[in-house]
Amino acid sequence: MMKNQGSAVSKSVLKVMLGGSVSLAANLLSQVVIAAYFGAGAEMDAFLTALVIPAYLLFVLVNGLSFVVVPAFIHEDAAGRSEDAWGLVGTFFWVTTLGLGGLAFLVAVFADPILSITAPSLPPEKMHTAAQILSITIFTLPLGGLRLLAEGVQNARNRFFWPAAATAAGSLGNVAVLLLFYPSLGSLALAWGNLLSAALTAAVPLLPVLKHRWKKIIPLSDARVRELFQLMLPLVLFGLVIQSWQVIERFFASWLPDGDLSYIGYASKLSSLLVAILASGIASAILPAMSRALASQGETGLTRQIEFGFHLTLATALPAVAYLSAAATPLLSLLFERGEFTRAVTLSVSRVVWLVLLGDVLFRMLNNINSRAFYSVKDTRTFSIVNSFMILPYAFLAWFLSRNLGYIGLAMAFPLQAAGTFIITFLLVTRRFPELQVKAVARQFGIYAGLAVVVYLAVYLFTNAFSAVLHPIFVLLITAAFSGLLYLGTVLLLDPIITQAFLDLLLPRIREKRRKNAPPAPQPVNAPSPKP
Repeated sequence: MMKNQGSAVSKSVLKVMLGGSVSLAANLLSQVVIAAYFGAGAEMDAFLTALVIPAYLLFVLVNGLSFVVVPAFIHEDAAGRSEDAWGLVGTFFWVTTLGLGGLAFLVAVFADPILSITAPSLPPEKMHTAAQILSITIFTLPLGGLRLLAEGVQNARNRFFWPAAATAAGSLGNVAVLLLFYPSLGSLALAWGNLLSAALTAAVPLLPVLKHRWKKIIPLSDARVRELFQLMLPLVLFGLVIQSWQVIERFFASWLPDGDLSYIGYASKLSSLLVAILASGIASAILPAMSRALASQGETGLTRQIEFGFHLTLATALPAVAYLSAAATPLLSLLFERGEFTRAVTLSVSRVVWLVLLGDVLFRMLNNINSRAFYSVKDTRTFSIVNSFMILPYAFLAWFLSRNLGYIGLAMAFPLQAAGTFIITFLLVTRRFPELQVKAVARQFGIYAGLAVVVYLAVYLFTNAFSAVLHPIFVLLITAAFSGLLYLGTVLLLDPIITQAFLDLLLPRIREKRRKNAPPAPQPVNAPSPKP
């Protein structure tokens, strides 16, 4: 049974990874254009400062929507109430559109006083630019809310590729705006490109949902809708605290020199390579799989899915983070080093890439498994409470480390907070699900942590030895080939479960054909003949 469950998750992850790869290619093109035009300076700092407001509000108000709507949609549909399942979608479509649209208008009107609170140390010119950008980018809020709702519904229907590939359309729209309007709009081209990107990204998963339509709207007074709002309430209330780390980061970054925030921002763009391919894939696939396992097999099936989620996360995240951390300099040079993005910027960004990767990829992916384990049993409080508590040490670390280590210290604060969150919530997961095989998870961590250390040292030493004589693309190709062979060899020798998952990902048709052509199992000699 575990094999079948892992196969289902693996195939869903593959679809998200393929779609994410398409989005990744387009996103890289977008970032190359942005880096060439703006580099790391005051305009990019202003854009990143303004962008945190819609990102914060989107995560707080809407990110939990799919966590409660997806299980409810699956439950209603599995019970034969398909019309009611789509009625719930219709209800939350209008709540999201009207509620977030009205909030976006208010933020646009009061952009200046909001930024004076969240980034008080910005110089006046940078503050003015950030306020102009915020008054435009805030309207990505309702678009982002509709995108998350539509993605959740599509994932619940086992449709993973196009929602994951949607960002490609947005990135291409962003590039078009920058190329056409940068000469006349300057930094505001970033804002309008971001808005068009959000609209196109939302349209891809939303159009099939709108095409399906819903025959009725479930009223807000309905017990099921009230239950979903009650489940979302802790996510929203605690999210106000949890996601404040982004605002806190911008608060302390406002007193850093021009360009320092941009260094962290570009490191985050590099981490999006792994977020698009790995983190989003596993996160999108695991919650529907957990919900179905719980519905069909109870907590035993759910626990097996949790174990497989941890296993797949460790097997993919640790070696990937190690490679990208060690190869950061040649990769940044190859992708961005042109125009306003100089060699000095490359070296400054590469100093914090490993820190951003640890927080934004490794611990984010591990915490995704913990949070979804609780969400699948309709517990939206436990993970939120722990995350809210951990914002206090984050605020102290961000203040203390940025004061003493500058932007490197500021980048260090989040992975430390994320690591603490994971440790505490993992202990709570083991208590809530006592069947969880902790020793097996620890063994998997040991295997892939050891592999990650070997990969990092080998790639780092090779990069430093040959980067002066080889073009960055050759450095990346050689180190990627070595890392890939080492990884595959380790998996084949030590990890049959992940080997099986890779076979499910890469060879599904061959395996299915062999299964169909396999001869029937021989009957025992003394077996009774089948009755006519």
